[in-house]
Amino acid sequence: MKVKIYIQLLILFLFYRVGDKLYAQTYPVTITTQLTPPFTGYLPDYSAAGMEKLRVLLLFNDFTKPAYNIKLKIKISGQGINIESKSYYFEGPYTIEPGVPLQISGSDLGALLNSNNLDFSGISQSQYEQRKVLPEGFYSVCITAYDYNNPNNIKVSNESCAYGMMILSDPPYLNLPGCGASLNIINPQQITFNWTPINMASPNSANQTDYVLELFEVRPAGQNPNNIVQTLPPIFTETLTTTTFNYGITESPLIMGMEYVWRVRAVDQSGRDLFKNQGYSQICTFTWGSQYTGANLNINLAGVPVTHRQIKCTWDSLNVYDNYKLEFKKVGGTNNWFPLSTTNSRAKITSLEPNTDYNVHVSGQLPDGSWGPQSNEITIHTPAAPVYNCGDMPMPLNAQNFKPLIQAGNFQIWDIGQFEVLVTSLENFQSPTGQYSGKGNVMMGFAGGASFPVTFTNVTVSSDMMVVAGRMDVRGRGIDNWLSQQNVGSQYVYDDSYVFNGCIDSVFVNSNNQISIVDCNGNITTIPGSYDGGILIQDANGNQWIVNSDGTVTPVGGTTLPLTAIPLTADELDILKKALGIIKNQYSNSIVNALKQQMQTKSQDLDSYINTQFQPYNVGASGSTTTDVEYMGFVYDNTLTGQGVQKNKDYKQKEFEYNAARILNVFSREENTTAEYNFIGKYLTVGTKAYKTFVAEEKAKNRTHNDIASDVAQLGIKPLGEAAAKRKMKFD
Repeated sequence: MKVKIYIQLLILFLFYRVGDKLYAQTYPVTITTQLTPPFTGYLPDYSAAGMEKLRVLLLFNDFTKPAYNIKLKIKISGQGINIESKSYYFEGPYTIEPGVPLQISGSDLGALLNSNNLDFSGISQSQYEQRKVLPEGFYSVCITAYDYNNPNNIKVSNESCAYGMMILSDPPYLNLPGCGASLNIINPQQITFNWTPINMASPNSANQTDYVLELFEVRPAGQNPNNIVQTLPPIFTETLTTTTFNYGITESPLIMGMEYVWRVRAVDQSGRDLFKNQGYSQICTFTWGSQYTGANLNINLAGVPVTHRQIKCTWDSLNVYDNYKLEFKKVGGTNNWFPLSTTNSRAKITSLEPNTDYNVHVSGQLPDGSWGPQSNEITIHTPAAPVYNCGDMPMPLNAQNFKPLIQAGNFQIWDIGQFEVLVTSLENFQSPTGQYSGKGNVMMGFAGGASFPVTFTNVTVSSDMMVVAGRMDVRGRGIDNWLSQQNVGSQYVYDDSYVFNGCIDSVFVNSNNQISIVDCNGNITTIPGSYDGGILIQDANGNQWIVNSDGTVTPVGGTTLPLTAIPLTADELDILKKALGIIKNQYSNSIVNALKQQMQTKSQDLDSYINTQFQPYNVGASGSTTTDVEYMGFVYDNTLTGQGVQKNKDYKQKEFEYNAARILNVFSREENTTAEYNFIGKYLTVGTKAYKTFVAEEKAKNRTHNDIASDVAQLGIKPLGEAAAKRKMKFD
């Protein structure tokens, strides 16, 4: 009830104040000010005879007097500008009769808008006099009446305001010749200049505009066109009332190969309704023919396949060209053209698809930046990819013909022995010796077309995209990636989910970057579409795999995705901390470091064995030192025999022990937060039961926290760390 009373009192108060104000401002004269659109910032338009753009309506309300003389003042405000009648100046007298409206407009307001009778603020009178145009923006125009016969300037009317957006007309827009065009020489000379007027909506200038066409030479060549129009006189000027001009044989002949600048200026014939940018359009350039017109510019292209991934192209070397642009695309469909730039008359196209037809053509660039005619278009077929069987040895490399790959790039495909590696991330893109470091995916022609991520440091690559020296390591991807994915408060990130109606044995990404599923009967199903952003795959038994956006595959099982989102209770948290304390004693920093040393020792032992089994050979690059090269490039289980098999198993066992210890060491660190404990609890199982379920059942048996923690450590946390380590080791 109090609220309603307050509202009623507030309404009464506002009504009283508004009513008081209205009564206090009741005048004998009522003024109405009107602006007629379209509005213009050119003030003389508002006092032009017959324009009727500014009208003032006066009404005398005092019927006790037969007539009354008044005088007027004006005020224009907007955009930080105030223009108003001088304190001593009034326009009048205007005689008004009671009840009889009086309209004042056009030339009757001329003296009121005369700049000599106005005070300026925010803009000087001299600035205004230059163009008599106000800056674009929203303005108010207010008129007030005063008693003409009273020297004390008695206000006898309301201040009546009209509002409008003062705008300038846009300059013309250039159409032909197009900006940057290279025009073919026509004999006799004929060039069409055309532009679009943007001011046609303005009734003041639509039929009262002249257009001044200006043409400039770009001398010396290569100068900025904006500087040209500011510093040099035009070589041709023509004033028109139309928007098209034909530059023909009666005009001065243009120079072959010369670059020209042109622009158009719109000028209002009456001086009113001025334009933005003083009426100047944008500037455009064009070239009249070429100095190479008539020269031999035709190129003949030929090409042959080199490998199933490469095409070699050669063409005529013409001195007239500075550069060449070779373009290729797959035959058929709406495939895009891919460009390759070179200064030579030959080039290799690499990283192509096997057993595929490609269209190829080339064009040359002239010194003036223009392009010559396109060559003949050829079609080249790449051979099918060679078929390798597991254990096959690659062909020996030809060291005498080695040339380094000077410019590399992501998504190139390099040959390494009998395998191919798709480069996904390079640390350097140029090397005079052909040495590069980065990451990629090795694609295998056997094993179902599986691919495996690799890292490499300072491998040497030839211009034929052959890895001729160095090592690509796929043996242990370690725990770094797993830890980066398992940040506190986050899950595996994936965009889509895919449910397989059956039992899945394994999931891999094949050489065509497609996801392939091997079911429990050995049948392979390929999932269409992209896995950018990641995809979660689940079979009918609830088993899960995540294909990450980089192409790696992580089996989920029952412990990688969260089992629950419910935070731990106080008892559950206490038991988990005690269990992690047990793990901390078992996997201290010293123990982890000792396991790391043992793993490195096994790795060195394996490397020494490999170097004795695979004979190195020398690669002699120009000016470079001799480098040993391993034929296989990286270790794959099926390439090892005898002692190598056992040494490889010994190494991987120690790698597994180290990675598991590293995970468990991180889990049990003392600086874990409550959020991190909750995170571990989400994924933890003890035996076959979720952590929360196991704790609840054991507490019901009246077991102590310490006893339960001992089981959680040995049956839950330790297997979780070991399972995580196994998922990241692909060569089990």
